[in-house]
Amino acid sequence: MLTGSTILVIAMALFTILGMRLSGGLILGFIFLLMVGIGLTMGNTMTSGLQQLDLSQQADGNAVFNTMQQFAGAIGTSVVSAVITLVQAQATGTTAHRTALGSTMALGILFVLVLIELVVIARAMKARRHQTAQN
Repeated sequence: MLTGSTILVIAMALFTILGMRLSGGLILGFIFLLMVGIGLTMGNTMTSGLQQLDLSQQADGNAVFNTMQQFAGAIGTSVVSAVITLVQAQATGTTAHRTALGSTMALGILFVLVLIELVVIARAMKARRHQTAQN
């Protein structure tokens, strides 16, 4: 899980740092990294979370995970859209420049969220190792 989370942080950092200078090729490469990170993180996170439940509750737990993914995606889309719109309305320059600036700011917010995710996953893994060592 830490490998996937680290890849997510790297991809989002690259997106944020190079936000105003992204080409089509860079976007493609960074999205590829992002998807690899998500693939390595989400499946393991769901499996680990579902293992905490009794077998009879795992189907419901899976439904909750899927619902929360959809909900988080909708909130994320709304927040990113709002940030871009706000920057477009307040910044100066061409529409393309203001959109790129807003997108870069939105990517910065997503970078912070992914960084928080990395810290939470690292702490959860440390707690689990500590709990396993005590048993």
